This record gives sequence, structure tokens and C-alpha cells, in this order.
Amino acid sequence: MQQIFAFWQERGNGKLPSRADFLIEEFLPWAGHVGMVKPEGDPVRFLVTMANKTMIDLNKIDATGKYFDEYMPPGALEFGCRPYLMAMADRVAITDSLISHTHGDRSFRRLVLPCADGDGPVNYFVIAIYYDPGFVSPIRQETLYDRFFDNSIAGVVRDD
Repeated sequence: MQQIFAFWQERGNGKLPSRADFLIEEFLPWAGHVGMVKPEGDPVRFLVTMANKTMIDLNKIDATGKYFDEYMPPGALEFGCRPYLMAMADRVAITDSLISHTHGDRSFRRLVLPCADGDGPVNYFVIAIYYDPGFVSPIRQETLYDRFFDNSIAGVVRDD
């Protein structure tokens, strides 16, 4: 995730980069882990414009073209939206993690990278998601949110 963060930071030249500063093929080194999310409306909703394989594994659906509130359980929506809202408000990259203690400590890590046109409001996010082997089962239909409410704790760490 540090490489993706450095790539995003370099494109911004000291400020937030624009979504137009990136070509999709530039993310190939992180294929399967990088996705795109767009904030829309007031109150804001978050639209997944490009789900990645990791998101699909965790959510058990391809969320491309869906708003967070269309596939996240209501009780998990705050966890899902929190880093995006923080990144919008503070105009900084946000990382968070979720740790499962069921079978040893296994974690899910998310990096939310805001984009904006000039000094305008945040209007796009590049996201990177990684998790340890065994955090989710490819066989069971258990989602990240099923695990979150049953077997894990979450914490948000600002990456200023």
C-alpha cells in the first residue's frame, strides 16, 4: 500500500491529484487491489465505479455501479463510509483496518486516496484493499460485514 500511496502523492505535487491525472493501466502493478469510488449528492452517497477483486471477495458481489447503501448492511454503513467522509473533510489519505481474532490475527487493510480538480471539493477516490490469506473464505458466503459484526474489531488511523 505504501507504493500506491507514493504513486498518488507524486501525482498531486503537494496537493490532491485529479482523477484525470491517472490512466487505469498505471494501476496494473496493483491489479486486483485498486478500485474507484465517486461521491455523489447531498447528503453524500458513495458510488463504486470500479470494484476490484478484493472488494468482490469481501462483499461476495461485484459492487461496480452500486452505491454503498445498496450492498452494505445498515449497521455497517458507518464503517464503510467513515474513511471516505474523513478524506473528504480533511483532504488527506486515510487508512483503516479490521482485525479478525477467530483463527489468529488476520487483517483487512484499506487505503482511501481522495482526488479533486484543483482546489475544488473531493470528487473521486482511488482505493486499495488488501487482506491476509484466511481473512475470508472463498467457499463460504460470509461477507466482510458478517465477520465484522461477529468476530472482529475495527480502528481508523489517520495517515497525515
